[in-house]
Amino acid sequence: MLKHLSTSSGMSMEDFIFFIIWAIYSIFMCCFLIISTIPSYKISWNNQVILLIATIIFGFIHFIFEIRQFIHRPIAYIASPWNWFDLAAILVPTITSIMWLHDETPSIWIITIAAFLLEIKFLLFFRVLDSFGTYFAIMFGVAQKVFSFLIVLGIMVLAFAHSLHLLLRPTSEYSYDQPSFTDDANNPWNLVPTYQFISSNSTAGGSMLIETPDDNTNWFTMLSTSILAVYFILTGDSSSVSPWALKNNWTLGFLLVIFSFFTTIYLLNLFISLLGNAIDERNNEESFLQLRGEKVLKIKKTLHPKILKITKTEDAEEKLKNQINEVFDNESFKNRICEVFENESFKNRLNEVFENELFKNRINEVFENESFKNQMNEALKNQMDEALTNKIKEELKNQVNEILKDPLDKINKLIEIIEKKETE
Repeated sequence: MLKHLSTSSGMSMEDFIFFIIWAIYSIFMCCFLIISTIPSYKISWNNQVILLIATIIFGFIHFIFEIRQFIHRPIAYIASPWNWFDLAAILVPTITSIMWLHDETPSIWIITIAAFLLEIKFLLFFRVLDSFGTYFAIMFGVAQKVFSFLIVLGIMVLAFAHSLHLLLRPTSEYSYDQPSFTDDANNPWNLVPTYQFISSNSTAGGSMLIETPDDNTNWFTMLSTSILAVYFILTGDSSSVSPWALKNNWTLGFLLVIFSFFTTIYLLNLFISLLGNAIDERNNEESFLQLRGEKVLKIKKTLHPKILKITKTEDAEEKLKNQINEVFDNESFKNRICEVFENESFKNRLNEVFENELFKNRINEVFENESFKNQMNEALKNQMDEALTNKIKEELKNQVNEILKDPLDKINKLIEIIEKKETE
């Protein structure tokens, strides 16, 4: 039935099943996004339960697809990062839905991650379509091409982040709830702005207002936030180092100059150049077809073995049968064969060849060679088995035997003549 539907719609079996999987995933995604987007006070708990149960059911269906791929080729499945992403996009929303049914209010962060994974995976379905596939092939191919460069850039960012962390982290204890003014220039209480009261006669009063510090005051307190701060500096946002006066901290100024030159100016421009070259290499149809072929292979791994066998053999066998039938049913082919063997000139030339002593000796040497005999027998046996077994009808076999009968008889006669002359 699947084959009939796909044939009637003009699609291959793989494309038809791909769109079925896409449709199932779309329902799976929509059920989770509806319940996670609409506020709980605008949708009843009964409707929430229905959507959550539907999400769990469709999630397990896709999880079964992933299990079949793992069973088919476990090592290749584990080695592919895309399979891990697919698993995350399926299991995280499914597990979140189960938790939602049990606890009613799961953590916001896990809902956010689940929705993000679902939408990104939905976007990746477009990579097998002609209109979008080329761009996905460029993105994936370029990412593979510049991956080594990104590692170098990442190590550079990590090195500067560690250096700035050592340079700008507080060296004394502090609390955001209790002001502490020390000699430590990196203490958050010494980095926040201060405000003085100015009277009407332009004289500053003795009272001051001090802004309360928080975790955003000094990003270099921890190494993790230092890496994030350096990444923002890389993109042009230097607000994380604005509390420090560069004229009083020459080490900070030196590191910022070195970082801005080697990363923001040199490495980023080099990265843009590498991206341009990689895009030129990947902007072709072969990259898209390779990406599409990988997706088709993944779909085939999810199919039932019987369906998989049909998709592999039926089209190939049908094409082979049609081609053979066209050749042997062609009247011009039959007439040409008859003309060749009935032509007097051809017969005379063939007789001349057979009477030639050098040819006879050479034929005799060849047929006496045991290695040649074994190779010929094995080759003929393999070729006949592959060409005729379960692929060519009995009628085609008869036609082949009929056409080859006359030449085989002549060769057999030639062998008999050679053997007789040898005995003489």
